[in-house]
Amino acid sequence: MKPAEEADQLDLAFDGADSVDFSLKALKSKGGIHLFEKIAAQEADEYVLLLLEGRLREKLGPDVQCPERRINFGQQAS
Repeated sequence: MKPAEEADQLDLAFDGADSVDFSLKALKSKGGIHLFEKIAAQEADEYVLLLLEGRLREKLGPDVQCPERRINFGQQAS
């Protein structure tokens, strides 16, 4: 095992979720997910969501907000 930034490949990534519907759409971290978690989920061979009982629902929990996130990428240095 080594730090993720030193890995050539991620075999497994796992994280918790606040709400998951039967289509496996998920809301995480009270609606906000950190950039590294998104990258790890995308790059891993397998991604596992850990849920507390009651968080798998027919529809995503209306009590969990879903914010929009914008990342400045490739911004020129001044």
